[in-house]
Amino acid sequence: MSRRTARWRSAAIGLGLASVLSVSGVFAEWNVEILQGSERDIRPSLVLAYDSAGNPSIAFGDSTAGEVRFATKAGGSWSFETIDTRPLLEINHAYDSNGKAAVSYTTSDGPGNAIYYAEKVSGNWQVTRVAFRVDWVNSLAFDASDTPSVVYFKNAKLYFASRPGSDWINEAVASNAGVLSASLTYDGNGVPHIAFIDRYTDQAGTGYLKLATRSGSSWSIETIKASSNLRIPNLAFDPANGEATVLFYHYVPTDPDPEWVDYLARKTGGSWQIDIVPLGAFGNSAYVYDANGIAHVAYRDRTTGQTLVAHETAGVWSSDLDNPLDDGGSSPSLAFDKDGNRTLGYVKYTDTGRELRFASIAASCLPGDDCDDGNECTDNHCLAGACQSTAVPDYVGCSSGVCCGGACSSPCIAHGDCDDGDICTTDSCLAAGTCSASCDNVFDVTNDPSCDTCVPTSSKEKGPRCTDGLDNDCDGWIDGDDPDC
Repeated sequence: MSRRTARWRSAAIGLGLASVLSVSGVFAEWNVEILQGSERDIRPSLVLAYDSAGNPSIAFGDSTAGEVRFATKAGGSWSFETIDTRPLLEINHAYDSNGKAAVSYTTSDGPGNAIYYAEKVSGNWQVTRVAFRVDWVNSLAFDASDTPSVVYFKNAKLYFASRPGSDWINEAVASNAGVLSASLTYDGNGVPHIAFIDRYTDQAGTGYLKLATRSGSSWSIETIKASSNLRIPNLAFDPANGEATVLFYHYVPTDPDPEWVDYLARKTGGSWQIDIVPLGAFGNSAYVYDANGIAHVAYRDRTTGQTLVAHETAGVWSSDLDNPLDDGGSSPSLAFDKDGNRTLGYVKYTDTGRELRFASIAASCLPGDDCDDGNECTDNHCLAGACQSTAVPDYVGCSSGVCCGGACSSPCIAHGDCDDGDICTTDSCLAAGTCSASCDNVFDVTNDPSCDTCVPTSSKEKGPRCTDGLDNDCDGWIDGDDPDC
């Protein structure tokens, strides 16, 4: 298929000159809402999540106002709240099992950065400082008891902080480290894990992708990959087997244009398997599993600049190349609504600044759904929210023969398949073994004496007999084909 040109429609809606845009095409349509226009310079760090009622919310930073902000959509409209008035560096957002909203964030606070935790209680945001003089690293998660926990980097150490009561408890996870980024997640047994990039493990400048796992009161650390310029791990656990998976990218500072290569590391049977994710992504990507256990990646295409979503089925990645979301999008955060539809929060770069946008797609199907069209000669799958059918390769077997052009047919294979029961015809299969094969049944008087029923009316074809359509001299030639004419 070829890429289609997007056609847009827009309308103003509510606060911040919000507008709605839709892309039309053969797939399910994206609906894009501009929550904050480019007159408010949005920092490219945001997280999208859903509350227990299925309402989306986005935690983000407004660089123009120097604020940490929170947007929520309920009843069809968005509302905005200010959590903090300190300039944001990095942010994270999640809900506990009771639907309580929480945000962790780092700010440029006075002479040093600080990490804060905010939660909404009885309609108000309650903010506590977790640690002071920290680096930007920040990730948030809840355990099975709804205890909040965050990770951060300070004084060459990676820390895990949790708040089982009223006070934060800080644990050093890794020492003598240079942590660039980290991702905190709990597995199905309630054990916390941290995937992180450590660039100071040795003096050679090599970076390491590592996984820290808590066992009792201590942490064990294993190396997943050693290489320079590794970036942004996204840790998740495969619902099918409970094993850890980490999406990360390798930045290659080539001249004149740098390259980004996405990798996916999976732990299988106690060992790590690392594969390239061939999507052509640029910069940060979002990696999540849907309710059916299918992995999805939201990313920015490094060639077109468009924001795309891909999913993996049976080890193969399928990207919605014909259904691009936008161009100039960055820092996508991917989440699924209560109906299983894909939604994105992201930052859109414009000539005048950076906009905050929310995109949703009302899908008629989800990856993994049964899109069977009843045709055994098509492969059926859900792509970009709509069922797609692709013809299987020609000559794949089907119930009544072989598939040809997406339909089950019975082309001849051998000359015997073309027997018409007439002893006086020579039967042949032309182009045998292909979908263009056809039978050719040609009368041949020499096949059998009984085939010669011709009664001569002249000893030679000549004159008007050369145009009467008859074999007048019974020599097997008619009209102009007869040498006598």
